[in-house]
Amino acid sequence: MVNLDGSPMAALAAMTIVTYGTRISGVFIMARAGRSLWLEKFCHSLSGSVIVALLVPVVVSGDWIFRLAMAMAAAVMAATGNSLLAMVTGAAVASLFRLWC
Repeated sequence: MVNLDGSPMAALAAMTIVTYGTRISGVFIMARAGRSLWLEKFCHSLSGSVIVALLVPVVVSGDWIFRLAMAMAAAVMAATGNSLLAMVTGAAVASLFRLWC
């Protein structure tokens, strides 16, 4: 029989170790990989591709307010190149329309 008394703490400890391990391993791998133009371009574009991968399904299944907010955020990003301003604009548009509609 398996003793399940300590399993929540064991699971928490295991998740902590795995999470910390994945975060710190990236630092060690990048320190050993060296700097190349290809690697810098890859790391620079990776964050944008993750955001797109997270938002596209939500935009497809979302309502018109969400689509409007994403369009406004994309327009601000295209015009200014400032991702923080684009996110704030999108959140503000969504919040205001949800408040008024």
